[in-house]
Amino acid sequence: MPALLLTNDDGVHASGLGALAQALAELGEVYVLAPEREQSACGHALTLHRPLRVDRLGERRFAVNGTPSDCVNLGVLGFLPERPVLVVAGVNHGTNLGDDVTYSGTVSAAMEGTLLGVPAIAVSLAPGGDLAVAAEVARLVALRVLVTGLPKMTLLNVNVPGAPPRGIRLTRLGHRVYRGPARPHALLDRRRRARVGRASGHRHGRPARGLRLDHATPPRPHRPPGPRRARGLRREPRCPVPRGDAKGRAEKVVERVWDPFELVRAQMVDEQLVRRGIADARVLGAMRKVPRQLFVDEALRGRAYGDHPLPIGEEQTISQPYIVALMTELLELSGREKVLEIGTGSGYQTAVLAELARRVCSIERLPRLAERARALLEQRGYTNVWVRVGSGTLGWPDEAPFDRILVTASGPAVPPPLFAQLVEGGRMVVPIGDALNQVLTLVEKVRGEMKTRECGECKFVKLVGKYAWEA
Repeated sequence: MPALLLTNDDGVHASGLGALAQALAELGEVYVLAPEREQSACGHALTLHRPLRVDRLGERRFAVNGTPSDCVNLGVLGFLPERPVLVVAGVNHGTNLGDDVTYSGTVSAAMEGTLLGVPAIAVSLAPGGDLAVAAEVARLVALRVLVTGLPKMTLLNVNVPGAPPRGIRLTRLGHRVYRGPARPHALLDRRRRARVGRASGHRHGRPARGLRLDHATPPRPHRPPGPRRARGLRREPRCPVPRGDAKGRAEKVVERVWDPFELVRAQMVDEQLVRRGIADARVLGAMRKVPRQLFVDEALRGRAYGDHPLPIGEEQTISQPYIVALMTELLELSGREKVLEIGTGSGYQTAVLAELARRVCSIERLPRLAERARALLEQRGYTNVWVRVGSGTLGWPDEAPFDRILVTASGPAVPPPLFAQLVEGGRMVVPIGDALNQVLTLVEKVRGEMKTRECGECKFVKLVGKYAWEA
């Protein structure tokens, strides 16, 4: 699993760092490398005039007698057993807005990762917010970054509001204005000696350790509660969340905030499908809906929406999203068809067909894959899918004829039994060629004759059985 580097400026024992580590555990091997004590408002400082010391606190958890930038520098440049693929700093207690980023150790840690060529995120939470919600938002953003990456020399500064969030929006970095003059205050250090300091309002949502900072801005006059004047329509609460434990609240909020893979799926559709010419609105809708990550091994879920096939075991693969969409679009499904699929595999293509056709009959020659796909499709609630174990080259005579046939493995030619089971006017999509050079072919049955059209080069696993490649 990939290595993730976590740090902060509140110290290695901060609750925000613990919540973040727990939330990101499913995305990879989490390494915590954080300052041994609080380093708030230290900016992008590096330690030069004394040696750095690293203390091991537990498995993949270390304390450093330096700054957040020191921690990232150590982690990326060789202290960890492998180079991290993502740096996450937080969860900071207090927002980092506008000019705050020039002082913040949290943002500076993310900046250090960015300068070293590692995608980085800084996460901060407004006062009164829920750490569990902030950590879950951080997980969703981290997942997006792991799948799609970030532009070069770009970091994400994520600020989670105190109230339950309704969504996530990219904004420009603004300028934060602090009002009121700075006033000197008489302070006492631990030796009870008077010291003079300047206090102009803390930037991280809490006073510095051991100091009392009084705001110079006078408080607003108290206004007694009274009846509100109606202004237009009554607005409902933004995101009502039932009371309960922190984890339960986080799950309720996230349901309203962001489906964990929804934005990644949408980006996959826009960048991999629409830009390449997939135009069928129903196909695009099905690709946005079916959770592709559930059809791959858990260790590969972070790569489920990449523009490439993935292994599913038994020397088989799940096709890249574009190929799935292209083959489905070529079938021209209206919702009334009975479809035969040769090669159930992971069941992902089957699920896409089930969203668009009246009935799907799928054949898989490998029992383990067939059983796993059947269980997952049943779990997803598809009632119009039948999966059986058998030789795909012979088709499914008991269910024939079929309006559409989709073959997800390549053979030297169209198997005669499949063409015989295709209705007049029906369409079949099949890869044809040898082990190295294959062409995605559209086959139509016109007055009993086979009419073919080549639709581009492709690469599939071999179709095994009679009329194809023998095992």
